Amino acid sequence: MKRKLENIAILLFIVFLILAIVGIIVIQQGASQILDSTNVRFIHDNIQSLIWNVIFVFLVLIALSSAVLYIMFQISKKNKQNLEFQRQENLIENEEQTKQFESNQVNRFKQERIKRLDQLNERVRVLGTQEISINEYCNKVLSSLADEFEVFQGLFYILLKDEGIGSYLSITGTYAFNKREDFTLNLGEGLAGQVAKAKRTVNIKQIPQGYIKAVSGLGENTPTNLLICPLLNKEETIGVLELASFKEFSKEDEQFFSQLGETLVEKIIQSNKL
Repeated sequence: MKRKLENIAILLFIVFLILAIVGIIVIQQGASQILDSTNVRFIHDNIQSLIWNVIFVFLVLIALSSAVLYIMFQISKKNKQNLEFQRQENLIENEEQTKQFESNQVNRFKQERIKRLDQLNERVRVLGTQEISINEYCNKVLSSLADEFEVFQGLFYILLKDEGIGSYLSITGTYAFNKREDFTLNLGEGLAGQVAKAKRTVNIKQIPQGYIKAVSGLGENTPTNLLICPLLNKEETIGVLELASFKEFSKEDEQFFSQLGETLVEKIIQSNKL
């Protein structure tokens, strides 16, 4: 369409030039005849004819000029529309490329994290094969988890049984926590005791100020997120993992700790047999 308008504009411009040249020649010839003639009647008739020729040529040139200008305006308008269309296409293409890039980044991050978690699970498994005490094992596990999950404080409880007082949770490993020798929890007591009794993971987000200090065993600092996972052996709680962080724990994190629990349970059972 644009090319067609350009061709019409060029054709009209050529016609415009031809008519302008012809008009000038006709007017010049008429003027010459008038100047050369001495006949008054002839001069009068030719002046009128010359005037009408000038008016006709002038009107034709105006019409052609208007047509050329209109066509050029349409070409300009079409160019603007094409530019705007091209700009919109570029924007859409850039948005699609950005979305694709972001999607690739997210997928790559997920793949890298899955790989890191697999490696972390393997390190914990290898730790369980080493001849170290259960306390040292639990401390090393918490330290390894702290790096990946930005853990602020962590506790590792193991369920112990006493004929006199029954079952209770005792701290066996810590991370960034000053352990008290007498710190124990009965089943149902505190958050860790409730998780041990209910046998379900608790993922708390945006903990109110002071809540951890008052209810949990994580000391005086107050991180905003708390994950407490029961360690189950044949549907029976034998330990609890309690982690506090300023970063939220996702559903994927909960699934990972559920898998990790199987590895931890093996070590706890092995230590109980010693």
